[in-house]
Amino acid sequence: YTSTDDTGFTYLAEIPVEQDPKNLTRDMSIAKSPEGKALKFVHRGSYDNMDNTYEAITNHLDDKKLEAKDTFIEEYITDPLKTAEDKLVINVYVPLK
Repeated sequence: YTSTDDTGFTYLAEIPVEQDPKNLTRDMSIAKSPEGKALKFVHRGSYDNMDNTYEAITNHLDDKKLEAKDTFIEEYITDPLKTAEDKLVINVYVPLK
């Protein structure tokens, strides 16, 4: 997410590609993932519990005195349309400064 508040959130959707696609629509762009080291966390279960995962990530960063870059990256491993809510898996990558 790039921003969030009580009314909603803004995010960037990312899809890895081998080469730059042609004929992008006006609301699409090409960019690179952040460089450098990152930590990987795994969330298992309902999206309703994602706040708990992010709180645990923040606590871990604080405990280890690590500083994250401005963007966290979520990788959706399971398809929410085909997977039971309690079986969802999301990788959360935290690029470090």
